Amino acid sequence: MFGFFGLFVPGTKVYNIILIGMFGYNLTYLFLELINSKRIIKKTKSERKFIKNRFMLLQTIAFIYLFFSSLKTFIMIRNGYDYSQIRYDYFQLNGYETSNLVSVYFRTYILQAIVFLGIIISGFELFKKNRNKLIIYVSIINVLMLIFINSGRTIIFQLVLVILFSYLLRPKNNKITKKIKFMTFSMASFFMFLTVFITNLRNYKDESAILATTRTIVTYFLGSLTFLEYNINEFLKTGESYLYGRGFLGGIIDPFINVVNILGFENIRSSGEIINEITGKFSYVGTTTYYNAFSTMFFVFFVDFGYIGVFICTSFFAFLSYFIYLGYNKSEDNYSKGLLIIILYGTIYSSFRWIFLFPWVIILIILLKFCFKKSKKGKLLNE
Repeated sequence: MFGFFGLFVPGTKVYNIILIGMFGYNLTYLFLELINSKRIIKKTKSERKFIKNRFMLLQTIAFIYLFFSSLKTFIMIRNGYDYSQIRYDYFQLNGYETSNLVSVYFRTYILQAIVFLGIIISGFELFKKNRNKLIIYVSIINVLMLIFINSGRTIIFQLVLVILFSYLLRPKNNKITKKIKFMTFSMASFFMFLTVFITNLRNYKDESAILATTRTIVTYFLGSLTFLEYNINEFLKTGESYLYGRGFLGGIIDPFINVVNILGFENIRSSGEIINEITGKFSYVGTTTYYNAFSTMFFVFFVDFGYIGVFICTSFFAFLSYFIYLGYNKSEDNYSKGLLIIILYGTIYSSFRWIFLFPWVIILIILLKFCFKKSKKGKLLNE
């Protein structure tokens, strides 16, 4: 049975897993809402002050690294490399850009976190009355350079979502001027064009750019379900034992495992390595479409505990989401808003991946806290 663009329709197993996950998440969230419904949330003024100097230090570090990486990419293009080769080398340990192990870990763990942090903070600034244009410009330049060196489209997806979340979570008394509306529309249009352009560079060169982009969007959102089924079957074939929560907490646990391995004390496979070994293999998800990497968050949860893991992990995710939302609802400061945006992004992106498998997301949370200094507890807003 085929769907759009000849994509295979996933089997019953996939729909059962999705239903289990939805049940676990919604049941937990409704339970927490029920037991907290009678509690009065005392709203306080902002308890954390944004430290601009710390933020700009991080963005400057990213800018310097990205600038020299962009020069290397430019040289590769002049030497006749196409973007498929550049992208392959970018993600390989023996590639042009990854010959240095320190560079690999910096880019994998820290650089992506800094760039995403820049997107979050610039989203806040964009909808402020007295916005800091330098923060917005530096953050956008870093995004553009990152796109240039790896031709990635995920960062564009992140940018668009964060701007949307920032708009929806802006202070109620902040009116959006025509200038900001025009600026936001222009930015969105530019990055949409950039997405089409990158897609045209990377895929389906015998198709029009619009058709290739449409095919890519449909494949990413629907192909992940077919790929989920393939990956579950592959995991069961390997005979590997379950990870027992190491996938759910991969972003926290894996860096320690990598340090132990580098120091030579033990040779332990990280959860990211185990999962990526399976999801990294290409598989046909349609008659002419092959796919890798994105197998939804449910694959990580299944690898942790099987079917029961899907229920347990989605329940914990609901628990985490609920209390971060409560924290934001209580203070409504930018630090809490930043945490909420990360959770919202993780929820949307769960149709592709479990973001907390990746250490850069945990580092992003640490850097977000680093850029906000806790002040004395504010007075109640209604006093």
